[in-house]
Amino acid sequence: MVKQLLWLNFILSWVSFFFIPKKSVKQYIPTAILAALLVTYVYEMSHYFKWWKVKKPIIPWVTPTDISYVLGPFFIGTLWVFHLTFKSGFKFYLIINMILDGFFSYVYLPFIERLGVVKLKNINRTGIYLMMLLIAIIIYPFQIWKDQTSKEESSTE
Repeated sequence: MVKQLLWLNFILSWVSFFFIPKKSVKQYIPTAILAALLVTYVYEMSHYFKWWKVKKPIIPWVTPTDISYVLGPFFIGTLWVFHLTFKSGFKFYLIINMILDGFFSYVYLPFIERLGVVKLKNINRTGIYLMMLLIAIIIYPFQIWKDQTSKEESSTE
């Protein structure tokens, strides 16, 4: 039952992908890839520092990274957040990220802990919240740089 919920979470994320305009996908996918790489690195760090343990991964041989989260809701969620907030500025983007990261850290994470999917060890929910916010803060200037580079390349053509 738990793995089915994780698969459903993953699949529904990708179904929502088809509702993001193609222009936004093209514009924001490099940033979503960077974000997914950063989160994968955090999972690797979590394994080394024993921050948490993924006890029920949907793909058991891919550890310690929870692929159902990184390549599902996190990756697609990053595309959605940039699509819906980037043009409104950093302040709005950060507020939305604070809300979403708070939901993840203080609502979703306790839920999947109760299901036995993950077990926090040497980190608390606030630590996870702050790491997620740090990733959001890192990827925003990357998107600005990418957009500026794209504009410069198109103006020289």
